[in-house]
Amino acid sequence: MKRTAFKKKPSWSYCTADWINEIKIRTSWTNEKLAGELGVSMSTLHNLKSAPWKVSGAYVLRLLEIRNNVIAKYENERKVV
Repeated sequence: MKRTAFKKKPSWSYCTADWINEIKIRTSWTNEKLAGELGVSMSTLHNLKSAPWKVSGAYVLRLLEIRNNVIAKYENERKVV
């Protein structure tokens, strides 16, 4: 059976890379710290960033949850200051 490959990345594939970069910028976390927060290996974090269609959707949703929590935390801090 012949495997079909993507001719180009899906249009949504950049979203997880943007979320990872946004979390790292706002929190100053390293890749290792972010992988620990997600509960995944460095390899899985790399796949989340470069090929999100290869990993479980639960990891993508957890990444989105962490991103939303980080944004909410920093928005609240900006309001207080």
